[in-house]
Amino acid sequence: MIPDRRRLYAFRAAAAACALLLSPCGDPAEPPHTAQPLPQAQQDASPSSPFTVTSKDGTAIHGQIDLPAGSAPPFPIVVMVHGTGLFDRDVAFGQSGSERDKVFADLSRRFTDTGIAVARYDRRGVRHIPLDGAKFNWPVAATCSVETQRDDLASVYAYARQETGGEAACTILLGHSEGMAHIARLAETDAIPPAVIVGIGAPLQSPADVFVWQATQRDAFSLRMMDRDGDGRVTDAEVKVNWRTTPSAVFNVEAPFLHPAGVWTPTDLETLIQTQTKLFEAGKLAVLAMDDHAPYPDDKTPMAEYIW
Repeated sequence: MIPDRRRLYAFRAAAAACALLLSPCGDPAEPPHTAQPLPQAQQDASPSSPFTVTSKDGTAIHGQIDLPAGSAPPFPIVVMVHGTGLFDRDVAFGQSGSERDKVFADLSRRFTDTGIAVARYDRRGVRHIPLDGAKFNWPVAATCSVETQRDDLASVYAYARQETGGEAACTILLGHSEGMAHIARLAETDAIPPAVIVGIGAPLQSPADVFVWQATQRDAFSLRMMDRDGDGRVTDAEVKVNWRTTPSAVFNVEAPFLHPAGVWTPTDLETLIQTQTKLFEAGKLAVLAMDDHAPYPDDKTPMAEYIW
């Protein structure tokens, strides 16, 4: 379903993340909120608190609120919405081997350092730092759909607006990738609009169009990006130097882009698109033949229902 443009406009999407840090929230006619210092004993307290909210279907959604140290509420608060994947509240998908690979946790530290609170939460069925080592609750993960992810966000959003020492000074929604689609679906409901929306890798086309491009065009597009000398051919040497700077680097695998003959020609790239398009069309027919509520991709490690 295409979100109602009027509701999307009511959500007042921001053009860039800098607006969040450089612009005051709330009514521009009012003076910007200035956080007040807390006593030293309170400044030294833990800045994070866990929470559990109940989604529309009764599923418990777990997360935490990170509060700025040394300031008194109410705070502005950012609600972070993860993209596609079995992510917990930290959203770890970096490749540096450092703590900064936990992208949402790292962003949260940066926001709280500037006096902005953060709410982040685990995707349903994902457990954050489980004591028993079981990272996933597969039966719960199998209940994931576009509707349940919207409802999970709605519950966290409503909680976050109230749990920063009273009504938040203002509320910001930050979505990564598919997370922006969840925000768009939230915009179709009667949820109170946030002050700002920020997108990271946000889709600017319909989810269907984005998925088709990823499945049939992304690799050829990425290979063309690797052609740094512009001669229309992509050598393995160019691949090795440049593949990490392309959209296809998302899977962190170089091997598929190394050509058996050592070079991709323009004809090879067109053949790649045609082959991937045929595979996509066959896969689409197989997916559409599945029951909407069957576990995806299988019943042993499901991350969603097929309707997702």
